[in-house]
Amino acid sequence: MNKPKSQKLEIVIPAFRGHSQSFLMVLKDISEEDALKRIEGRTNHIIWMVGNFLDMRYAMGNVLGLTDVFPYKDFFFQGKALDESLILI
Repeated sequence: MNKPKSQKLEIVIPAFRGHSQSFLMVLKDISEEDALKRIEGRTNHIIWMVGNFLDMRYAMGNVLGLTDVFPYKDFFFQGKALDESLILI
């Protein structure tokens, strides 16, 4: 999206892009092994957190007028809990 439907979104779109860049930089050095670790077996692992985060970003994109659909949204629908049997690596 390069041209917002509303002038009020002119500030949101660059922030959204900057957030995307930060997100990728944070993840770039995390190994697959580390991405699957759960602290004391109680927390969600990084892969699930990233999927949930992406699901929310797609939802925010829809608010901004994008029509793309997150292909894994069913794994995270309404805060669905982590199901380790569904890991797609």
